[in-house]
Amino acid sequence: MKNNMVSGVASIQEIFNFEFEDKSLNGVIAEFGNRRNVYLSIPKYQREYTWEDNKIKTFVDDIYINSKFLGIIVLEKNRKHNCLDIVDGQQRITTLILVCVCLYNILQKEEETVKANEIMAVLEHQNNLILWNDSVGKFIHKRENELYINVLEEDDIYRQGAKFKEAYDVIYKKIKSYKSDISKREWKTKLIQMVMHVFDCQMVLFVNVISKNEGSIEEIYIDINEKAQRLDEESIFKGYCFSKIKDSSMQENLKCQWIDIKQDFYKIKDLHFKDLSSLLHKYLLIKERTTRISEHLHINGKHYLEDKHPSEIVHLLKEFNLFEKNLYIYKTNIDSKTYRFSDLAKVKRTIDDDLDFLKKISNYILFAKQNIYKLAFLHYIDVNLTMTTKVSQVDLQSFFRLYYVYFFICVDIFQIRTRSYLPIKVIEAIDENESILESLYEEIRMILEQKSDSVRFVINKGNFKLLYSILDTVESKRSNNKLIEIKLKSYSTKTIEHLIINDSLKLNWKRKQGDEYKFSEELYLEYKEFKDLENNLILVSNKDNEAMGTFDIITKIGYIEKNNLDKSKHISIYLNYIKSLNSYKLLVEAKNEDLSKIEVLKRYKDFLSDYFSTEKINTLSSNLYSVFRRKIWEL
Repeated sequence: MKNNMVSGVASIQEIFNFEFEDKSLNGVIAEFGNRRNVYLSIPKYQREYTWEDNKIKTFVDDIYINSKFLGIIVLEKNRKHNCLDIVDGQQRITTLILVCVCLYNILQKEEETVKANEIMAVLEHQNNLILWNDSVGKFIHKRENELYINVLEEDDIYRQGAKFKEAYDVIYKKIKSYKSDISKREWKTKLIQMVMHVFDCQMVLFVNVISKNEGSIEEIYIDINEKAQRLDEESIFKGYCFSKIKDSSMQENLKCQWIDIKQDFYKIKDLHFKDLSSLLHKYLLIKERTTRISEHLHINGKHYLEDKHPSEIVHLLKEFNLFEKNLYIYKTNIDSKTYRFSDLAKVKRTIDDDLDFLKKISNYILFAKQNIYKLAFLHYIDVNLTMTTKVSQVDLQSFFRLYYVYFFICVDIFQIRTRSYLPIKVIEAIDENESILESLYEEIRMILEQKSDSVRFVINKGNFKLLYSILDTVESKRSNNKLIEIKLKSYSTKTIEHLIINDSLKLNWKRKQGDEYKFSEELYLEYKEFKDLENNLILVSNKDNEAMGTFDIITKIGYIEKNNLDKSKHISIYLNYIKSLNSYKLLVEAKNEDLSKIEVLKRYKDFLSDYFSTEKINTLSSNLYSVFRRKIWEL
C-alpha cells in the first residue's frame, strides 16, 4: 500500500463510532482530536443516491438473517472540515444509516428504548448525524422519540428528496414484514438481533491520509471498481478525472465543474437520458463520431479516459458542460410562445407562419425516448447556439423538416434499435457547416435501400399529422444537383375526419330520393375498436369535417372528390384503395338500386369486415409506405 494510504478491516459500529481495534485506523482518527467531533461526508461532486427498491430489500434481507461483509469503503481525510469524505461506499453507508433510523423508530414504538438509545448513540455525534450529505444537506431530523426524513428543496441540488423518503419507506415496510406469524416477544428479540447484525457487519477501509498526492484515492477507487467490473460508469468516469488531475487547486476547480455538470444534467433529464453516464456516452459518440464506444465508456477494450492527458480531460468536461447548458437553453426556449429561433438562425418575420410546426417537430425529436437517432439533431443545436455566425432561416427550416423525415423513418417506420445507424457523415457536415442537407438525405436513402420495399406502416396517434404532411407536401429544391431547401407544410390546423367509422358511432345513409336510413351503434358494435385505427383517419379542414358529418362512405367520397380534397396524397391513397374493394362496389350498387335498410346494413357490415381485416390493413399499409418511399426517393 502506498505510504499515503491506511487500510484495515472494521465493523460498522467501529466505523460509526470512529473507534477501531486496528491501531492504524485509530491513528487516523486520533489526528482529528476528539472522535465525537468527526463525521462521514458525501461531497457534492459525488454521485446521488441511486439504489432501487429490489436492491434495498435484498440488502435488508441479508442483514436481517446475519451480519455480512459489505465490501470496501474508500475514504479521504478532510482536515479542513474535520471529516472523512466518502469516495466509494456511499450507497451502502446511506442505506445502513436509513436501516438504523428505521430500527430506531420501530424499537421506540415497541418500547425497547434501551436498544433504540444504543442506535442513537452510534448515529449521533455532538447532536449531529455522523453522515453528512452535501447534495441534500441535513436529511434526518428528530422530534421527540422519532427520526424522520426531510430534504429541503433549496438544499436538494440533485433532486433526491423523494428517493430518500422512498428508500426509508421500503426499508421500514420490509423490517415490519418480518413481524408476521411470530409472537411479540420473539419479534422484539429479532429486532435486537438485527441491530447487532447491522453493527457487526464488516468493511475493508482504505483511507487517504496525505493530501499532497492528490488523485491517489481515485486511483484506488478505479482499481477496485473498474478492474472488478462493478458497473457504476458515472463514478468510474469521475474517478478517472480526479486520478489524472492531481494538482490540489485544479482538483478544487474540478469538483466545482463536476457539481455544475451534475446539476445541469438534472435540468435536461426529462429528455430521456436515464442517468449522467448515459448522456456522457451519447456525447462521446458525437464527439468521436463513432459507435465503438460502449455504454460502459470503453473503446478498444480500455476506458475512454485511460490515455487522456489532464488538459484533454479539462477541455472535455468544459465542452460537455457547455453541451448540457445549450440543450437546457434550447429546451426552455421552445416552450416559450415568444421564441422565434433567433439564437440559432438569421430569422425573418416570415418564420412566424412556420413557427408552431418547427416547434412541434423539434419537441417530437427532442423528447423522444430513442436517443441514438436524435444525436445529430442535438449536435446541430449545440453547434449553432455556440456559433457567432448564424445559419440562414431557410437552412434551419430545411434541416428541421428533413430531420423529422429521417427520425420518422428510423423510429416509426423501421423501429431501428441498433447503434450502427449513428449518422456520422451528418455530424461531420454539421461540424464543417457544409452539405448538411445532402448528407442527411444520403443517410435517409441508405436506410431505405437497406430495408424492405414493403413494411407494416405503424402510425402513432401523436405524429400521424406529421406523417400525412410529409406524404402530401414534402418537396425539395436543388442547385447543381445538391439539396439546398426542403419544403414541408404544417397540418396542425387540420382536424381528424373519421372516414369509415364516425366518432359518434352513428351513420346516415343518404337514399336517392333524398331521405335517409339512420343507423346507430348496431352497425358499428363489432367494429368500434377500429374507430381510431390509422386507416380510419384522414385530415381535412374544420369546415369539411362538419360538412361530411356522419354520412356514409359513398356520400363522403362524393363530397371529397367534388371539393378536390383528394388532391392530398394520403386521402387519394385511401380513396383509391376503398374504391378497389369489391365490398365497396356492392355498397355502391346498394345505393344505386336503393336497396332496403336491412340489405344496406348487411352490405355495410360486409364492407367494414373487409376493410378492417388484417389482410386489407396490411395491404393498405404497404400502399402507404410505397407512396411514402417513392415521395422521399424523388426529393
